[in-house]
Amino acid sequence: MDVDELRISFTLAGAIDQSIKEFIEQRVDRIYSGKTPIPINQKSKVILHLIPISAFKSGLIFNIKIMDQFKINLKPMLSGGWNCQYSIDGYIGFSKEGSYTLIFRNGIIEAVTTDLLAPRNGKTYIPSALFEKMILESFEGYISIFTKLRFPPPVFIVITIVGIKNYFLATSEGMLWGNLIPFSGDILTLASGKVEKLNLNNVETSQVFRPIFDSLWNAFGYKESPNFSHDGNWMKK
Repeated sequence: MDVDELRISFTLAGAIDQSIKEFIEQRVDRIYSGKTPIPINQKSKVILHLIPISAFKSGLIFNIKIMDQFKINLKPMLSGGWNCQYSIDGYIGFSKEGSYTLIFRNGIIEAVTTDLLAPRNGKTYIPSALFEKMILESFEGYISIFTKLRFPPPVFIVITIVGIKNYFLATSEGMLWGNLIPFSGDILTLASGKVEKLNLNNVETSQVFRPIFDSLWNAFGYKESPNFSHDGNWMKK
């Protein structure tokens, strides 16, 4: 690439980064304020966004009529059963537990759940191992949609947790131990991630999500997530 081509490339990258940032801020603000595509009563929510670069780079708008074939892949996080229907934004899978997965017309996937953060025994905490397991399992199903639709990588990953003021991090099977530091804010945006290809093995997926999960533990005073083996694979300990 010559100097002009490099300049255009960097400008485009910066514009895409800004577009992604603005999109995330707008969606999190709407979800946090209760403006969700299905009614959700609980304030505390986990929000996962998967953003293919084609959503902003090429202005792609795909035919959502074909989404019927992906019902199984749109399983809302932590849901046992769910329904799917078309919406003004795209196509949505939703459950009675108050969780949904929405694929926008430009291919962006937004998954929201409240069940993980519901108070348990009068305590408010994030069950760390279940959180990580939930994200990894959901990611596997959602990324397969991009593969089947032949969306070009990369795909950006952004996880936001809202409504968690004074929440603790449960470090093992719902137990609270170690650094008992409540989260002082109400919105936590974890480290972002990016996948450069869509067909990832377990090691590659673990490498993508390790810094994301580490940032959750960092927010509560811990060095890193302990749920990885020495060779870097995610493995609940």
